[in-house]
Amino acid sequence: MKLPKFLVLLVMAFGLFLWFYLRAKANDPRLAAKPTATPVPSLGRQPAIVRNENPVKHQNLGQMRQQHNLLIAHKIRPIPMTRNGQNQQLTIAIEPRAVWCKVGDLDTIKAISQSYTQSEYSLALESLGRDQTVQSARLSLKDMFDGKSFRINLPTSKGNQILTVSLCRSSGQARCQTQMPWNPGAPLSSLDKSQGVLLYTQILLRTAEGLFLIPSDNWDDASLAQITNKLKDLDRESVVNLKKSFAQIQIIRPLPALLTSKGLSIPLTYNDPLCLQGK
Repeated sequence: MKLPKFLVLLVMAFGLFLWFYLRAKANDPRLAAKPTATPVPSLGRQPAIVRNENPVKHQNLGQMRQQHNLLIAHKIRPIPMTRNGQNQQLTIAIEPRAVWCKVGDLDTIKAISQSYTQSEYSLALESLGRDQTVQSARLSLKDMFDGKSFRINLPTSKGNQILTVSLCRSSGQARCQTQMPWNPGAPLSSLDKSQGVLLYTQILLRTAEGLFLIPSDNWDDASLAQITNKLKDLDRESVVNLKKSFAQIQIIRPLPALLTSKGLSIPLTYNDPLCLQGK
């Protein structure tokens, strides 16, 4: 049986309408399926805020900041140190340095030495305070020319402390700071080989923040007075002996110690052998 023509046209029109409707629905964002919300994972119990039961007192903190600013103003530089168990350890190295046609520190030491290999000299770390703590190592003229390094344990300190690192020739257990400072302008004949002598010294400052080098090249009376007045906890012996050490530096006129990755380097000059050979 043949369908009427109008019925065929009606079915085709309905199919075409259905096709356009479904296509439009797929492209309309308003009719698109809404995404399912992802649940936020639980963070569990939040960590408790722990109260500091021993806060730094504002007065002590302010005092430490004043001291720190004072150190920076005077170009006082922190010295690197290493840890040896519970103690801090300072490495001090001798740095022989050749100069051209000029008598140097090692030339003076060589002239007064009784032996090249005998340990006649002391490299000492000494406290200028009431406790008079001494940490030292013995060394020879050969050790100095070889650029030997020494490790010295730092004494414990509860407050500000003035120390010196010195090279001297002394008898027995005598402190380097008690020896007569060598004047490089004096003739070598004026020095007895059996006599104790202070050959090199630098001043160090120890605070709660660490160990610092006081440079000997730009230190004057005004700077000395300012730092002794500002620093707290210095006993009377430290102040008195600090002034003595400053006077010794004025006589010896040593090259400033240098900072290394582990501590200090002490430069000691000597006349270049090429100059002595006339080259």
